[in-house]
Amino acid sequence: MREEEGREIVFAGLFTALAFVIPMLFHAVNLGKIFLPMFLPIAVAGFLVSWKIAATVGIIAPLLSGLLTGMPPLYPPISPLMSLEGGFLGATISVLYRRYGWPWYLALAVANLGERLISGAGMYVIAEWFHLPGVLFSVVNVLLGLPGVAMQFIFVPIFLGLFEKRYGFLPGRQETSDERCKNRIL
Repeated sequence: MREEEGREIVFAGLFTALAFVIPMLFHAVNLGKIFLPMFLPIAVAGFLVSWKIAATVGIIAPLLSGLLTGMPPLYPPISPLMSLEGGFLGATISVLYRRYGWPWYLALAVANLGERLISGAGMYVIAEWFHLPGVLFSVVNVLLGLPGVAMQFIFVPIFLGLFEKRYGFLPGRQETSDERCKNRIL
């Protein structure tokens, strides 16, 4: 096993555990639905591990949490919906940031836009399944998550900066041609 693979497995365990624990803290003060705390470690994982590992963290964390704590619930199927959202969020960030060298804020914005669209579409289906007004539930669900998206834009760069300061690099980041030129000049 290569060193990078071992590091990714450790990160996967760490971020899955954080995605399990952090929501408990937020739900203790009734802020879980608004701040999407489970997606914070999933988003950070997207910046630090391969897309496959990030997607796995995003898929497993909501299902594991739902099975062990009942949050998010398995029925109605919020946990499976959050698994789709989390898998998309982690994988998209990883691909855009690590493989294509997009700036962190653009990768995070595009991934969150897709995640919110998946959330809205999924909530529409769930609401219709229960004979509830799908459009209303969908729009409210998307809007309720916006403070959580804002929280990601505050805390993700702080964490990445601390990580880079401590270790001197962000693992797996492929340099763009502009960065390679800049590094050669320096």
